[in-house]
Amino acid sequence: MLTCYLDDSGNDQDPIVTLAGYVSPEQNWRDFETEARAAFDTIDLPYLHTVDLHGLRGEFAGWSREEAAEFARCFGRILDRHVYAGFEFSVMKSTFEARKADYDVEHQSSPLGFCLHGLVDRLVKDEGILAGLRQPEVNLSFVVESGNKNEGDIRRRFDNIQKQDAERFRSISFEPKTTRIALQAADFLAYFCRRLRTKNRAHPRYKDEIAFFESATGNMAHHHFLATDFMG
Repeated sequence: MLTCYLDDSGNDQDPIVTLAGYVSPEQNWRDFETEARAAFDTIDLPYLHTVDLHGLRGEFAGWSREEAAEFARCFGRILDRHVYAGFEFSVMKSTFEARKADYDVEHQSSPLGFCLHGLVDRLVKDEGILAGLRQPEVNLSFVVESGNKNEGDIRRRFDNIQKQDAERFRSISFEPKTTRIALQAADFLAYFCRRLRTKNRAHPRYKDEIAFFESATGNMAHHHFLATDFMG
């Protein structure tokens, strides 16, 4: 079984909402959890919350910026040993809502639900994932961080996708971020993708932030997409 772990990023004030995470065979994820947990335990880290790592607060209070960067690089190397690839799908919320009104789309349709739809579309067009799904009894499941107000729309969209292709799409579930380091890896990807998309490139810290992100994830394959128009 292939499993894709996903987390969202973006509050009501952010112009962009992002859904992102990593996909790999389930055995790879079990090996990843074991290795990552051992690394976390050596520094007494219960879990990774990326906003705390980036802001040097919470479990990372008192750390230097270089210590945080070295931790991110170490985490990225562990992730690189076990995952196939990362996927990000982001949506420009204002345009989505405008087009939804223009085309009289159902009320419960959300930008985050659209993110899931777009991300699934890109997953099934990836040659490596397609090769895996062509194997007997191989299918794809999703684990999404729980607690988002649009969780119902995400589940509804997955159910519609599954009805069209039940052999390839097995299940979707929602779990707290603290239960799996795989979800914390998705949090890392979603947080930086959304932040870098919304940050002014002329900002003096932009280069530092993208360097921090790329030093941790540069060896891994990532597929990024920002949707800025819809339904036209």
